[in-house]
Amino acid sequence: YADFIDTHLDSCTELLFDILTNPSFLTEHIKTEKKVIIEEIKMVEDNPSDNIMNYFYEAVLDGHPLSLPILGTNNSLKNIKKSAILDYFKEKFGIGGIVISAAGNIKHKDLIDKIKKNISGMKNRKFINDFTGQEPPENGRVKKIHDSKTSSVHMCFGGLGCRRDSEDKYPISLFTNLFGGSMSSRLVQKIIFNIFNSFICNFGYVKKSIYSGN
Repeated sequence: YADFIDTHLDSCTELLFDILTNPSFLTEHIKTEKKVIIEEIKMVEDNPSDNIMNYFYEAVLDGHPLSLPILGTNNSLKNIKKSAILDYFKEKFGIGGIVISAAGNIKHKDLIDKIKKNISGMKNRKFINDFTGQEPPENGRVKKIHDSKTSSVHMCFGGLGCRRDSEDKYPISLFTNLFGGSMSSRLVQKIIFNIFNSFICNFGYVKKSIYSGN
């Protein structure tokens, strides 16, 4: 991804395709990035309002990939090898498996010309979409309690939502806003944080949840 002045289209296109065709993936850079992610994991663990959602997904979607934290864990990071990153890159990033989009003061023909000029270095491999999806589990009633050294209390309760292609997603989205979710006005923020401490409602495709903390 690049955000640039329109006069730099040529150089930025060349740079992006150089990254796609000649990535370095230096071992020391991978080690550094792992340390950064570990610090991000610690930040989430130190923030109950963030960490509670990890516990929620783990309880409601246990056995499903979505139950896993998006940042991973210390163990999962340690097990990621440079060879695995390279294999994934070679498998997924080919001419048949990428989408190029642009917005702003740009002419379509100019973009096509720049792409044709730089895309020759990419492998022309066929993209295979092997993602089949996985139905969320029916885990029934689940209760998960985590004790931590803090004076605050954070609660979250909810369950499975609807499928992304379900017609129910429209009334669910409307209900979320009516119930107080996705609201960021000063008035609502004052009511939420000054009066009720914290109250967040979220009804999505995979899950529906209501969160409260103080």
